[in-house]
Amino acid sequence: MSVKIGALLVMALVLTSTMGTVGFASAELQGKNQELIEKYKNAKQLYQNAITTYQQVKYDFGVALKVWKATLAENDLETALNLGKLLLGKADNLMIRCLEFVEARVEITAALTENEKSEMLSELDAHISWLQAKQPEIEAVDDVDGLISLGREIQAQWRDNIRVDAKSILGEVVSAALELVSTRAETIAGTIEAKIENLENQGMDTTHLRELFDDYDSKISSAKEKSEQAREKFSQMGTSENPDELFSEGVALVKDSIWYLRIAYTRLREMVAEVRSSGNEVELTGTGALIANGTGHADITVTGTVEVRAIIGGTMIVSSDAVVKAVGQGTKTTLPDNRVQYEGFGSAIVVGTNITVEIQGSGIDLMVAGEWTATLSGVGSYRVYTDECTEGEWTEEGAFVVSVGE
Repeated sequence: MSVKIGALLVMALVLTSTMGTVGFASAELQGKNQELIEKYKNAKQLYQNAITTYQQVKYDFGVALKVWKATLAENDLETALNLGKLLLGKADNLMIRCLEFVEARVEITAALTENEKSEMLSELDAHISWLQAKQPEIEAVDDVDGLISLGREIQAQWRDNIRVDAKSILGEVVSAALELVSTRAETIAGTIEAKIENLENQGMDTTHLRELFDDYDSKISSAKEKSEQAREKFSQMGTSENPDELFSEGVALVKDSIWYLRIAYTRLREMVAEVRSSGNEVELTGTGALIANGTGHADITVTGTVEVRAIIGGTMIVSSDAVVKAVGQGTKTTLPDNRVQYEGFGSAIVVGTNITVEIQGSGIDLMVAGEWTATLSGVGSYRVYTDECTEGEWTEEGAFVVSVGE
C-alpha cells in the first residue's frame, strides 16, 4: 500500500513540475474597448489567484510527502488520496485560468483580424472544455491507481497539446502586435518625410535630419521583418516535432524586433528634438486618450469625448451637432456658421461624432478620448495614450510630434 501512496505523491509532484505558467512579455493595454479591458483584468486576476492557491496546495503536498517518507504511513491512503485529488483539481483549474487569460489577451489585441481571433478562441475553448470535463472525474475517482492514471492523462495533454497551442497563440499575439507597431511607424515615417520636405522648401539644412530619418526607416523595416519571421515560427509550433525549439527561435526574433523598434523610436525622438527649432505647432493624431495642460490654443476634431476641466478667461467653439454640458457662469452664442461659442464657463464635457472643438485661453486642462486629431499651440504640456505613450511640451517656439493610433 505504501508503494501506491508514494507513486501518487511522486506523480503529483511530477505534474507540478510541468505546470509552469505559460508566459510571454506583452505590451500594456492602451485605449481598447473598456468592457474587454475589464474582462482582461479580471481574467488576469483570477489567473494570479489560481497560481497562489496552487502554490499553497503544492507546498502542503510537499509537506505530506516528507511526512509519508518519515513515517511510512501505510494506512494513510485516504489522506494521500484526498491530497492528491485536491492538488490535481487545483492544477487543472490553474490550466483553465491560464487559457482564459490567454483568451482575454487575444480578444483585446487590435493587431489580430476577427477571423484570426475566432480561430484562436475556438482552439482555446476546446482545450478549456476538455479540462473542465476533468473536474468531475477528479472528484469521482476513489482509488490511487485511478488518480495516478488521470493525472498522467492531464499531464500528457497539457505537455503535448494545450501548452504548445497556448504558447503558439501568445507568440502570434505578440508578433502581430509588433507588426502593427511597425506598420504604424511606417505611417509616421510618411508624415515625418513630408515635414522634412517642407523644411527643405523653407531653406532649412536637413542633412542630419535626413540621416536620422534614413536610419529610422531602416530600423522599422528590420523590425517588421523580424516580427513577421517570429509569427511564422509560432504558427508552425502545432505541427512541429520540436515546438519548444520553434518557440525559442520565435522569442529571439521578437527580441530582435523590439530592439530595432527601440532604436527607431530613439531616432524619432531625436528628429522631434531637431524639428522643434523650426517653429511648428504640436500636431497629434491617434486613437486613445490625450491629456493637455497649458495656455494658448487647442483645435480638436474628435469622435468621442472632450472634457475641458478648467479654463480661465477663455472661449470654446464647438460643432453645431455636438452635445455640450457646460458648468459655471458664462454666455452661449450661436455663430453665423451654426457653430456654438461658450465664454466664461468653468468646465465642460463635449460629446459627438466627427465634431470640432476649439479652445483658447489660460489654464487649459483638457482630456480627449476616442478617435481624434489635435493641434496645440502656446505654452503647456501634453501626454498621449495610444499603443505608445508620448509626452512633451507645446511652446511659443513650437514643436512637432506625431503619435498614430488605430
